[in-house]
Amino acid sequence: METEVSIVAFSSVAQGGLGLVPPKLNEPVMLSARAKEATGLSRVVCDWLWPEARVAVEYDGRDSHASPQQQARDARKRDALRIDGFDLTVITSSQFHHVTQCTALLLGVGCRVGPRKRKLSAEHAPRHLTLRKQVRAHHREHFPFRFKKSRP
Repeated sequence: METEVSIVAFSSVAQGGLGLVPPKLNEPVMLSARAKEATGLSRVVCDWLWPEARVAVEYDGRDSHASPQQQARDARKRDALRIDGFDLTVITSSQFHHVTQCTALLLGVGCRVGPRKRKLSAEHAPRHLTLRKQVRAHHREHFPFRFKKSRP
C-alpha cells in the first residue's frame, strides 16, 4: 500500500497524481542527544523525508502497525522526530482509501516541501481516480497475497 500512496503522491498531475516534490525514501535520520534521552533512539528511518524542509511522512499500514509493540515503537519514533523539529504527517491505510481526505493531507504536505501549486482542476479528479484504480489493479495482479482477507 505504501507504494500505491507514493505513486499517487509523486506522479505528475497530468497522469492523475498530485505532483509532489519527491522525497528521500526510507532515509535514516540521526537524532539529537535530547531526542535520544527522551525516546531511547539514536537513529530512525523515515518512509518519506524532505530533510531541507524538515518534513517527514510515515505510512502506517493496517497490518504492520497493529501490534502494541509496533505502536510503541512508532510513538517513540514520532516523538523523537518532533523533538528534533520535524513536521511529521502520518497517513494510514484508512485515510488513503478516503480519496478526498488523502488528497487534502498530501497536498498539505506538498505545500510545506515545494513550490505552491495551482489548485487542481475539475478535470483532474477522473484522471486521479483512474490512476488509483490502475495502481490497485497492478498491485492485486502482481501481489495477490497482500490482498487475502485474514480469518478471525
